[in-house]
Amino acid sequence: MNYVRRLLFILISLLASLGWAQLKCEYALLGDDPSSKYETTRKYIGNEFDLLLNDSNMSMIDKVINRGEPITEKSKETFKKLLSDLKIVDPVQKKEAEAFLERSLSPEEAIALKLARGLGRTETGKDEVKLAFSGNYTEEQIDRKDRILELAGFSFEERVALVGNKFVDDILTKYTAENLLWDNVVETPEQAVAMNKEVISQMDEVASKNTATQGKLNSLNEKQATALYEAVTRHPVARILKLRKYDPESKMGFCFGRAMTSHIEALQSNVDRESIRKVFVVGAMKAIVGDIIWQFHVATAVKRTDGGWWVIDPFFGKVVTLEKWYEKMYKQDTKGTLRLYVTEAPRMGATGSQRYQRAHLMMDYYNGYFKDLIKHYRLKAHDELPAKSIWIKIFDWLLSVIHVGI
Repeated sequence: MNYVRRLLFILISLLASLGWAQLKCEYALLGDDPSSKYETTRKYIGNEFDLLLNDSNMSMIDKVINRGEPITEKSKETFKKLLSDLKIVDPVQKKEAEAFLERSLSPEEAIALKLARGLGRTETGKDEVKLAFSGNYTEEQIDRKDRILELAGFSFEERVALVGNKFVDDILTKYTAENLLWDNVVETPEQAVAMNKEVISQMDEVASKNTATQGKLNSLNEKQATALYEAVTRHPVARILKLRKYDPESKMGFCFGRAMTSHIEALQSNVDRESIRKVFVVGAMKAIVGDIIWQFHVATAVKRTDGGWWVIDPFFGKVVTLEKWYEKMYKQDTKGTLRLYVTEAPRMGATGSQRYQRAHLMMDYYNGYFKDLIKHYRLKAHDELPAKSIWIKIFDWLLSVIHVGI
């Protein structure tokens, strides 16, 4: 379904680009030209909300948000109607903003927060080698974010507080685009590498701070991380040896299933939830195993005691650092524009920001993978898991010694 939506979006984008010359002529008749941000704004909104805006709505957004025309009651009314069409809300962002402002947000206000956070993601920032993100926004981009909030009805005081406290900032170590495949707009290897180095640098900064709640682990040493890696790699559902059962035609790979298992195992090992992230690489890559091309790969990262992050990925044969993981994945890159993304740990996949949802996990599409995974943890909670045979234990021990992650 995601691929069909993606193809439709690309087709509509092509049709929209064909109308670009006509649109410029219409603007010219009015003595105006669309702003330089017109197309990038249309694309990022399409990505974030799975909706390509028509020319009328885009013209209004371009004039009032991108070009700074005066905001009127009529433009506010039109904008709020548009927000109701966009529909998608980030529930975590909404909840945090409501706690911060100490009031409930309307659906339109919550959508405006998501819209404002995404603004600039597909544009260059102050450092023009890199795209815009928190700490790399231009003054003009910050002003445009503020105008979105003003159009949505936030008061001046609320806007100052929300912008100043980074509620509408794209945080490279936590938030990112709705669809990572569409978001990867870097045009050169230099730009891709610069962005990826920035992500790793910011991740190192996050790892340097102890944010764990009392009684929880802020980080893992190598022995603890290896135990976590082994729990995932030899898991009776998630291990790669079981892949043929759930993916007989090799269509999915279930890296996202192993990443979810790593997340659950980390939580059950008493790791604080803020010390866990998902790490994605997006772009055309040669598969580590097999003769296919991956469009993305995901794994779970956990803070290291010595600084930085461990990545739990069975393909590597052992626990590795984020730097080593990225270095290996970059070597698989076929175009030089591979992007490294970091998201909150509960994010499921690359083509949508939805977090784990039981109804979604129970879909027949996954051939019982998540049904079996949930059953495993239910049995574990009641101490009813069947014991491993001595031969399986010996086999797994040998695989661990020779660093084979199956």
